[in-house]
Amino acid sequence: MTHIAILLTVYRHMVLDPAAAGVLADVSTSFNALATQFAGYLEGILAFVAVVSGYSLMTAGEDVQQATRAKRGLGLALAGAVLVGTAVTLAPVITGNIK
Repeated sequence: MTHIAILLTVYRHMVLDPAAAGVLADVSTSFNALATQFAGYLEGILAFVAVVSGYSLMTAGEDVQQATRAKRGLGLALAGAVLVGTAVTLAPVITGNIK
């Protein structure tokens, strides 16, 4: 899927409210949908980083530098997952208070 097609899909599904047939949705609904879709993309990327870092850690053997890089990668993937989960959980709460 090209970047333009992705942007059009995001616009169609998040900015336009399907129930209102073309009327712009409120900001909180659009923001929550955007945060959820962004988190969906990031969880795949974070899983890939965790798998690659885990494999690198398993194959490091006696190489301390490779093991350190792999541990750092696993830590960053875990921190990213926590950050994304927190953002998706808090986004509805924060945007609900804006109304």
